[in-house]
Amino acid sequence: MGIEHTGESPRPLKDEEIATFLEKKGLKRIDMNNFTPGRVILCVLPNAVRSGDKNAPFVHLSPEQRPCVARIDNPLFFDPEASGANFATNGQIDYYGINKDGQPVLVKTNPGSRDVYHILPELVYEDSSLFPKSEV
Repeated sequence: MGIEHTGESPRPLKDEEIATFLEKKGLKRIDMNNFTPGRVILCVLPNAVRSGDKNAPFVHLSPEQRPCVARIDNPLFFDPEASGANFATNGQIDYYGINKDGQPVLVKTNPGSRDVYHILPELVYEDSSLFPKSEV
């Protein structure tokens, strides 16, 4: 199953397109009200991360090369009350894009940092071999 990049120039995928892709691949959403620290999760990256905004972390990449899913090892906590819903990790984060053929492509690996990230709590999925942990 491929991903349709419609229009004359490629654009970042929309949240709904990414969610549809993941669910057609059999991935199940996680109810973040029952968050389990240490369990590997897959998160759809928010538009602010995927956008072409000058402050976005992947603005230097073309729209079709920007990551849209993060594979997160060892998430420590989740705060649904925080603006943008925050979580922290001290594990590896692998950032994946999805190419036009519908295959995940590793864009970047952050081998370990103790940072706080904003996520879309309604778009968090269980771990899948579709997005394997990269070897760093």
